Amino acid sequence: MTTSGHCVLEATAERKWPGVSGPTAVDDAGKKIGTFAYAVMKDTKDFALIAIDKSIKPNPQVCHFGGPTGLYDERFPDPEVLSFYGQAEYVSDVVPARSGVTASTRGEDFIYAQAPIGPGDSGGPWLMSDGRAVGYLTHIIGNGARATDVGIAFVRRLGPQVAWAERALKTKLTLVTAPQLP
Repeated sequence: MTTSGHCVLEATAERKWPGVSGPTAVDDAGKKIGTFAYAVMKDTKDFALIAIDKSIKPNPQVCHFGGPTGLYDERFPDPEVLSFYGQAEYVSDVVPARSGVTASTRGEDFIYAQAPIGPGDSGGPWLMSDGRAVGYLTHIIGNGARATDVGIAFVRRLGPQVAWAERALKTKLTLVTAPQLP
């Protein structure tokens, strides 16, 4: 499972935790789901991997949308609708599954989208309309920095982050897919 590196690291760093020695990772209800195995927060990297406890049955499906059906790494100049799931203060109690709009997917490290976002959405998955994973939220600018407002989301592309983690951990990581919901 992945999230933003700033969700576990307090300052610029790159950390690997052997076995289950990393910080505890919890779900939105505060229940332990595993421990952090790797995190990076430096330069264009803001990524973390969670080792899921053996007692938890992992499900790759993104709530309300399904998927990811694969990895989206294309770059096009056209507007797109992106779907995402988050836990922003106030907003997620009413509508955790939301959509945003991007002017293009040309960015190498980020896709910028206008969306109803807020603190607590960091690390949440963002999908293209066909269900492919494009990335996850790492930064908010504009009015979205306050809960319940529309702001600009910095959706960090997943592909470059996974490639960096693979090199750091000297292992191959695989995106587990799920069908898109109708």
